[in-house]
Amino acid sequence: MMFLKLLILTLSVVVQVFSDKITFKNVEISLYSHNRFLATKNVINNNNLVVVLNQFDRPYDVVKIKGQNIPVLYKNSFSHIHLHDLTIDDCDLEKIEIGAFDNVQKLIYLTITNTKLTELERGVFYGLPLFSLNLQSNGIKNVENGAFQGMDSLKKISLGVNDIRIIKNGIFTNLSTLEELDLSENEIEEIENDSFKNMKNLSVLTLEDNKIEKLQNGIFDTLSKLRLLNLGLNNIGEIENYVFNDLENLEILWLQKNKLKTLEKDAFVGLIKLKQLYLSYNEIDTLEPGCFVGLNLLTELHLNNNRIKMVVKGVFNLPSLNVLWLNDNEISVTEIGAFGVSEMRELDLGSNNLRHLKRHAFSNLSLKWLYLHLNNLETIEDSTFENSKITNINLRNNSLTNLSKNVFKNADVSFIYIGNNDAFDKSTLKKVSNPSPSEIHSDELKLAQGGVMYLKHYKLAKNVFIDV
Repeated sequence: MMFLKLLILTLSVVVQVFSDKITFKNVEISLYSHNRFLATKNVINNNNLVVVLNQFDRPYDVVKIKGQNIPVLYKNSFSHIHLHDLTIDDCDLEKIEIGAFDNVQKLIYLTITNTKLTELERGVFYGLPLFSLNLQSNGIKNVENGAFQGMDSLKKISLGVNDIRIIKNGIFTNLSTLEELDLSENEIEEIENDSFKNMKNLSVLTLEDNKIEKLQNGIFDTLSKLRLLNLGLNNIGEIENYVFNDLENLEILWLQKNKLKTLEKDAFVGLIKLKQLYLSYNEIDTLEPGCFVGLNLLTELHLNNNRIKMVVKGVFNLPSLNVLWLNDNEISVTEIGAFGVSEMRELDLGSNNLRHLKRHAFSNLSLKWLYLHLNNLETIEDSTFENSKITNINLRNNSLTNLSKNVFKNADVSFIYIGNNDAFDKSTLKKVSNPSPSEIHSDELKLAQGGVMYLKHYKLAKNVFIDV
């Protein structure tokens, strides 16, 4: 009878041993001190890493676990550990149990990347004193409300390259210390209103390369300290008016590579401190008057590679604008006064459908560069550049045959590039500035002051000249 009792007791102990949840079975870890490699340890069979690390007799502050078999981080896996930085990379991790990081006091950086993790449960990181949480390149599909609760020191979350489809109201609520949030390269189709509520210190929000189709009012409310918002590489076809109304400190807005077609009046109202706006590679064909109203501090506007056909007067009435890219559109008409911006230094209209430049089209400008190359320019009317100061004008690859005497009337121009025009008549240049033959050097024709005020150089390479 006694033997039977001992046998049952022994079997129960064996069953208990084999049923225990063990995180670290033949797992190799690397230890560092201030990013200097110290040693590699092999953890044979343990569920609490601190037990093994306490046997190490040298000071360390970083642990890296890479390419190991760790399907689950069970409760207490890292309890009471004293680290500055913990990295788990390229492991087959599928689940993190609640309590895996209980009583961790000093951890600043936690990186869990390239795993099979699909879900973040409520409270999974509760109480961690992290500054940065990197969860990139996993298979995360679901983030429960409260997954980041109790993280009162967190400044940065990286959730890029995952499979998140919807940003639910409550996931990031009340992360009042967070400054950077990266959600790029997910499958995000929808952002619920108030998803970023009370994130009062968020300054960088990256939503690039997702499947967002619409920006509706309410999604960016309360983000008053946001400085950079990246919405590039989405499917955005509609921006509701006043959607950016609360972003009073935003300086950089990326909306390139979307499906925008029309920029409506008041589209960017509220962005009173915006400095750079990127709208390249959309399907924009219409710029309604007033679409950029209120952007008084905007210095760079990128509208290249769209389908804009006409530039109307007043649409770019932006007093601080320095750089305007309109290249690679379908522009055939620019109204007089369309570019009347005193601060502009670079205007790119290359690769469009311009055939004629009308009188005063570019008058009263002060530019370092004016790009008009790769159009279908055939004629430039007199006084087109009147009273302008332009360092470089690029007229290459057009269909110009001549320039009349008064094209640059009262203009201050340093370099004009006229290479690759069809049958350009060099004799017309004599009427413009009357250069002497000794001033022609290879592809560069230096011009004396004459009919053009302060015109200094013509670049004439690769023309087919009519006989002079």
